[in-house]
Amino acid sequence: FDGVTKEASDDCHITGLPYSAAPPTDSDWSSSGSVNFGSGDVRFGSGGGAGSITFSKLHIPGNVNVSVSCKIDAYGAPINTTSYVEVGGSRLFECTSDSGAFDYNTVTLEDTRNGAFSSSANTVKAGTTYGLGATRGHLYYITITYR
Repeated sequence: FDGVTKEASDDCHITGLPYSAAPPTDSDWSSSGSVNFGSGDVRFGSGGGAGSITFSKLHIPGNVNVSVSCKIDAYGAPINTTSYVEVGGSRLFECTSDSGAFDYNTVTLEDTRNGAFSSSANTVKAGTTYGLGATRGHLYYITITYR
């Protein structure tokens, strides 16, 4: 910008990390199935079948260890469902509504866990496994940092 040129000895990669979304938005995440992007969460399911979202905007040059924080829940009504978050192809977070048939119940998971990306496994995916009736899951936020 000021006309000065400098040589660097280290490679610098623009990865997109750290990354945070509270909640994820449809401008950054692609969706599949029954998904509703809201102002405070992303809802999966709730009458339209299972749903998921995928974030694929990271540029990971090699193996990168990360710390991932998120909050998800699963609401079983009338059948159980599982909400999940996958990072780099590995399922790091999973919670299942533990209600029996027509025992409406919400199970919430909020935690920080370690994961990894590679150049070929560099996406984040979140969703539910079942979404009929009032059965649904939510993702409230996700934060990914280097570790």
